[in-house]
Amino acid sequence: MPLCNRTSDAWRPLAVGLVLFATVACASLSREPAHLLDQGRAALDRREYETAYSTFKELRTRYPRRPESDEAFGPACAAFKAAYYRNRHTKPEWVTSESAFMFQWLEGYFDQPGFPREQVEQLLLRMPYPLFAGFISYARTRPNLAQWVLHEQDDNGIVQTITAEPAAHEQGKGS
Repeated sequence: MPLCNRTSDAWRPLAVGLVLFATVACASLSREPAHLLDQGRAALDRREYETAYSTFKELRTRYPRRPESDEAFGPACAAFKAAYYRNRHTKPEWVTSESAFMFQWLEGYFDQPGFPREQVEQLLLRMPYPLFAGFISYARTRPNLAQWVLHEQDDNGIVQTITAEPAAHEQGKGS
C-alpha cells in the first residue's frame, strides 16, 4: 500500500505542472487574436504591407468570430490595397486568390441588416475598376450579396463612389 502513496505523490508535481501549463496556454490563446491584431497594425505602420496583410488574414482565418477579426477588417483592407497595387502586374495569382479572400471576408458583413457601406467602401474605393467588376461577378453567385445592386463611378478606371440599392428595387425599374 505505501508504494501506491509514493507513486501518487510522485505524480503530484507533474499534475501541478500540467495544470499551470494549461492555464498559461489558455491565457495566451485568449490573447492571441489581440496580439495578431497588434502585430498586423505594427507591420502596417512600418509599411510592410504583405506582412500586415498576411497577419490580418491569419487572424481572420483562425478567429473569424472574434471581435478582433471585425476590428482587423479596415486595416486589412489598407494592407490589401497597398499589396494589390504592388503585386497586380507581377503576381496575378496573388491578386486572384487574395481578392477572393477579401470578398469572402466582406461577404460576412452582408449577414447583418442593411447595406454595409463602410466595409464595401473600405475595400473597393480607390481601387481599379477590374477589382470592382470581380466583386460584382463574385456577388452574383452569393445570395446575401445578390440582394444588392452596386453601381460605381470611376475616374480613369479608379473607383471613386459606390452606391447600392436593393435588387428588388433595381428589378422594378425595368417594368
